[in-house]
Parts: sequence; C-alpha cells; structure tokens
Amino acid sequence: MRRSVLLIACTFIPTLCAACGIEKHAERVIDHDGTAGLGVPGGSGAPGGNALDGRGGSGASGGNGGYGFGGTDHGGAAADASGGTAAHPPGETKAGGGGAGNGGQAAAGEGGARSPGEAKAGGGGANNGGQAAAGEAGARSPGEAKAGGGGANNGGQAGAGEAGAGNRGQAGAGEAGAGNGGQAGAGEAGAGNRGQAGSGEAGAASAVVAGGAGGQPGSGPALQFVAGPSFEGHTNDLAPLAGTLRVETNLPSTGSVSVVGGGETWSVTLASGATLHEQPMIGFKPDTIYEFTATASDPSGQIVSAPAQWRSPALPAGFPTLELVQSDPSRMEPGMTLFDVRPCHYIVVADAMGQVRWYYHFLANIETTRLLSNGNLMFVSQYHDLFELDWFGNTVTRWYATKGAAPAGSVRVAANYMSHSASEMPNGNLVALSREDRTIDNYPSSTSNRDAPPKTATVRGDVIVEFTWQGEIVKELHLLDILDPRRVGYEAVSSGVVQDWSHGNSVVYDENSDAYVVSLRHQDAVVKVARETGELVWILGDHANWEEPWQSKLLTPVGEDFRWQYHQHAAEVIPIGIGLYDNHNHGASAFNGSGRAVSRAVKYAIDEEQMTVAQAWSYEPLASGKSLFSQAMSDADWLGSTGNELIASGSLERSSDPPGWAQILEVTEDGTSVFELNVLDSPDTLTVFGASRIPDIRYMQVE
Repeated sequence: MRRSVLLIACTFIPTLCAACGIEKHAERVIDHDGTAGLGVPGGSGAPGGNALDGRGGSGASGGNGGYGFGGTDHGGAAADASGGTAAHPPGETKAGGGGAGNGGQAAAGEGGARSPGEAKAGGGGANNGGQAAAGEAGARSPGEAKAGGGGANNGGQAGAGEAGAGNRGQAGAGEAGAGNGGQAGAGEAGAGNRGQAGSGEAGAASAVVAGGAGGQPGSGPALQFVAGPSFEGHTNDLAPLAGTLRVETNLPSTGSVSVVGGGETWSVTLASGATLHEQPMIGFKPDTIYEFTATASDPSGQIVSAPAQWRSPALPAGFPTLELVQSDPSRMEPGMTLFDVRPCHYIVVADAMGQVRWYYHFLANIETTRLLSNGNLMFVSQYHDLFELDWFGNTVTRWYATKGAAPAGSVRVAANYMSHSASEMPNGNLVALSREDRTIDNYPSSTSNRDAPPKTATVRGDVIVEFTWQGEIVKELHLLDILDPRRVGYEAVSSGVVQDWSHGNSVVYDENSDAYVVSLRHQDAVVKVARETGELVWILGDHANWEEPWQSKLLTPVGEDFRWQYHQHAAEVIPIGIGLYDNHNHGASAFNGSGRAVSRAVKYAIDEEQMTVAQAWSYEPLASGKSLFSQAMSDADWLGSTGNELIASGSLERSSDPPGWAQILEVTEDGTSVFELNVLDSPDTLTVFGASRIPDIRYMQVE
C-alpha cells in the first residue's frame, strides 16, 4: 500500500461517508459485486452475487450451477449435467445446453465458452465469475458471441436477449455489449469489469465507458473516505506542535489539505495515486484554533472532502518571551528563523512576525543548531555529543565521543570530545570540533605582562574531525600541530589547571578549495586549513604576537575603515570571502591593553593569490539608539536570496535592561533594519547561541 507524508499539527474529525453509487434500472438492483435478477432463485457463488429465475447469477472460483442444467470448468459445480458441457480452452459448446468457465454459472438452455472458445447459436454462458440468462451467448477475449442472445464476463451481467463481449471482444448484429476496450454495435450494450446490464440497458464501471443505441450508462464504485480524515498529535511532549494526518480512500486518489487559522491560510498536497495518506505536519502557532478541509479525487474526476478542527497546545510555563520590535516581510529573506535559547534548553522556529511556529525542549544546553540536507536538525549538546533530531522531537542519530561509555543506540566516534560546532559536508560526511590536552613547556603565564616567566602547562587545543554517519573518522587535524602552541590571546591564560589555548567555536567546509575554515576565539583568528594535506592556507586576524613561519600566512589588510575582529564567532564562507560575528572582546591582542568593546557583523573580501583582506561590509547592532556588546556566543549569516544579513547578538551585557537577553536582527545591504526580535527571560539570564533562516516549515516534507 502506498503511503504519502506531510507536516502539520492538527486533529481531524471524520464526518463524511460518500454514497456507494447504488443504481436502479427496470426491475433490477445493481451493486458493486455485479448481481442482477428478476425472479426465482438460481445458483450462487463467491464473491459474486445471487441469481434469480436463471436470468442472472454469480460465480467465482467454485460457484454452483442453477437447476442442474449446466456444466462447469475450473472449479465450478453442476447438478445433472444434462444441459451441456463447459469447455476449457480451446473447447466449444454446442447448441442446446450451457456451461461456465472459471467458476461462472449458466442457467437452462445456455452455453459457455472460455477463451479462445466460442458459444454457438441458441444458448449462452459466462466465464470469470460472470453470468448469463436463458437464450444468451457469452464470450471471453478474443471470442465472439454469435447471433441470438448474449452474456457477460469479468463479473459483468447481461439480461435476456443481449450480447456481451469482454476484453476487446466484439459482438455481432442485433444487440451488443462492450467491456474494457470492447466495441458495441447498434442495439443494447453491456459492460465488463464489474459493470452490469439489464434488458435494453448498458452499464459501465469505473474507468469503463459502455453504450449503444438505446443503452443507458450505469456507475462504478463511488470515491469515499473509508478511514479518517483524522489527526494524531505527537506523543512526544518535547515537540508538541507536530502530528500526523491520516486519511484512507477506497480508490487510489490524490489529495490536499487546506488549513485556515491564526489569520492565515495555506495548503499542502498529499501523494498522488495512494489509498492511504499519512502526512506529518508542523508549522502552527500555539493555542490557536485551526479549521482543516481534506479533499481527495480519483482519475474519473470524483471528489470528496471532509472538514475538521483542532486547537494547538499553548506554550509551556517558563518559555522565553519573544518581543517583536520591527518586521517588513516584503524586504526580508523568505522563510522562518531557527534559533536556540539557553539556559532553558529550547530550539525555536519563529515566523516573520516573531510568533512561535515550532519548538523542541532539550534536557541540556544546545550549541549551533543546523538544518540538514535530509530535512532533520543537528546540534551539539553541552555534554559534547552530536544529535540528529526529527521534527517530532525524536533522536534519529546520536554521535558520541569515546571519552566515556556511549549510551545504548548511539554511534561511537573515536574522538576525545565534541564541542561548539558541527556541520554537514557535500560528500555526506560531518565535520566537528574535538579537543585534546597536551603538556607544553615555556607557555606564557600572563597576557598582560610579556616579561612574566613562562611555565609548563596543560594546554587544550582544538581538533578538526571529519567522520562518516557511521562514526568512522576519515580526517583528523590537530591545531596544536598547525599553529604556534605558545602564541596566546586574552583568556588563553588562566589560573586553572588547563589553559584554554584556542577555544574553537565554529568549523565549516569550503567546497571551492577543499579546505576547513575554523574560528578560534582565544587566538582572535579565523584560519583556513587544506583538507588533504593539513597545510595552513591563511590566518585572518591581528598580526600581533605571530612569529615565523606563521607570519607568512597572515592576510594583509587593504582599503579604508579596516578593523580586525576579536573573540569572533560563526565564521562562514561567503562568495567574497568570510563573514562572521565580531564579538570584539578586549578589542586588542594580548599584551596590548583593551579597546572599545562593541559587537558587529562583518564581511571580509579575501584575495588568496595576493594574500590580502579588505573589509567589505560592517554593521553594529543597536538597541535604543546605542551600540550593543555581546560578550559570548552570537552569529551572523549572509542570506543569499536578498543579500541581507541575519545577526544574532546572543549574549548581551548583563548590566543592560532587561538582564540576560538576546537580539535577532535582519538588515539589508545598506543597513536598513527589516526585522528585529528580542528574546527575553527576565529576571534570569538568557542567551542565544546562534540563528539561521530556514524555509517555511509548513511546506517541508518531513518523515
């Protein structure tokens, strides 16, 4: 049975049962099993109907012959075979008696033939479960019915004085019938494939057109819902704004669901040609009444529909407050905004008006949520493992570093750690940041006093790890081997046991040059590393404190209004070079004091041949007319359709009002704000690690 899948959260109530297509002609009753009759009971079989007065009847796979005047072939039974015989191909029946092939039945004075046999003048018969009345002849493809009466095949029926032909058969002069590509001549006609015909009438079933002079069309099975429409909300309370619509029709159908509620209308399409449709659906506002209409149609043009209603659940207590400051959808990048909120452990999808359309509640902090190519989500947890999540809140895959015992069902990755960032590569692999600890001698003991005596220290460095979905590591590059392990920035020296030397917070793959691009917060640098060789390609960052051989890899700044980034996050590859969020902590390299701490989004144009970098664009987020400083986390994404920039200032100053808040902002190339959403949770602290623009989830095909 074919199934189809959609994405919505709603409840359907079954309210429609279409008519079954019952039809009356003369004194006969036609149903979907192909039965007809006018008088005294005849024989019966299954799954055909009953026969009356020998003029109709049914047979299938071992039916019974009426009144003992017929013979059978292929499992049919006959009493007193004096009426004739039934022929198995290539046989004939002679004038006089009758018989039936393939479980059919024949009444007195009938003859029956099975392909490629013939029925001679006088009697008639039926095969394949069909029936024939007195004085009729029946033929199955490519047989013929001779002058006189007629019969029917394939479950069809014919009344007295009629002729019926199945499967491309033809009927002679007088009266005629057609089924499944057959042709009907002048007079009356009958139809095969569960079609029926009485005296002087023609009947047609689904996808069969039958007729002739004086004939009248019948009807086949009517399209109807045999189950549903119904909607089951998902049982996982971690993602309650999701569910599955189910509807089943008696015939293969195409369908759609229209949705009205919350001041908007949209529709989704069900799979074509299925009888059972199971469509997951998401994208609904919380605590909202929705009206749904499910519609199905079949190839003959029959249409059925049914209404339903559902009220979405309200947001839970403690959910962060979303405050819309500004929105201009006509100038925004299409889609919805995906972001994560800490420490309340939510992944949220909001629309252009800042309204929640989906959420997931995790049990720990979340870092760098991304949309995968298969439609699922991926994030790194504070427990340093990686999750693939579907839209119903189910963990599809969990990659677990081998630093500890892997939970049951997880995929083990032979890495010490997973931290901050992971992304999907075009080859299907995943790339993530791991960590390692090494003992390094002559490590600086201060970032303010260059002359402070060095020390032997346990130094933590990042490791680039590329691995398959099955957990097999295919590349592993250690930053302590690629960069200077004794070069430090602010916060790379502490009183703790372990010195956080690099503090990598993002890694992406550059397909154009087959390289990894990594943001190293405590080095105030973004570096590019060749994937195959592990060679350092360039360093984007302040030139202070770098020695050879690393000095030759520093990009040289060119152009006006250039500023270096400090303690940056979320470096991404863009057409002109690199985009990132410049947190700008300290505003200087180690040993050089601190500058103005104002955060911004920035795009750098990089010329790798000349080894130069130019500041192509920069924007400082504002609130109440004042520049903002986000001391940690945060994100900046170039939006390819409009050229806009999505900026998430994820950890705004704790001294601001309200404390612990975040701002998600979209600006145009000229710096015009077209969307501003504040994420608030006063009086508790609150942060947003990152944000991205994804397609409208109402139309996503999810499983």
